Amino acid sequence: MLVCTQMFCRVRFYLLPKKYKFCTELRLQHQQDAYLIWGISSNVTLVEFYSTCDTKSILESGKRTKTIAMQKVTYKTNLANVDWSEMKTTLHEDTFDNGRSPEQLKRSFENSYATCIAYADNSIIGTARVLSDGVCNAYVVDVWTLTAYRGQGIARQMMQILLDKLKGQHVYLFTDDTTEFYRKIGFTEQPIGMGQVIGRWLVNE
Repeated sequence: MLVCTQMFCRVRFYLLPKKYKFCTELRLQHQQDAYLIWGISSNVTLVEFYSTCDTKSILESGKRTKTIAMQKVTYKTNLANVDWSEMKTTLHEDTFDNGRSPEQLKRSFENSYATCIAYADNSIIGTARVLSDGVCNAYVVDVWTLTAYRGQGIARQMMQILLDKLKGQHVYLFTDDTTEFYRKIGFTEQPIGMGQVIGRWLVNE
């Protein structure tokens, strides 16, 4: 099991503090209008990510103001204690519900090769999972971040957790509205995809 924790400010970042003492390695990542400092611990079972910043002051004096609101996002790769009813409700409210019941969501995730679920304050805010034969072919599905948390690198982190488990495999996915996001993490268009629903959608007996 891998559990990752990410700390981030839910604001745009402009000014970076000079000293960081909370991690063993630092790297700078530019993301949209934000500059993030990420700290990565050396513990192989718990990876902690932090971003910290000063915000650009809106005062005419131009003085720097400190950001004090930080939020923790935890990434879990096992399915222990998942509230499937909560997932169903949240997906529906965020218009990402494809009709599966809580039990069908549970079966979908349990039958996956690998999964990642993102939590903020114990609430589900992101999902991703992959189907694979474990040898040469993998298919990524159900990549979603709750609208209020988008643009913070959460989907990128979930994808990286999954891709790290797929060495040597051809990884495929379908998207019609987030192609630029996937290009940034190494995917390229590979037409032509084809599909078929066998019988009635979601009727599995």
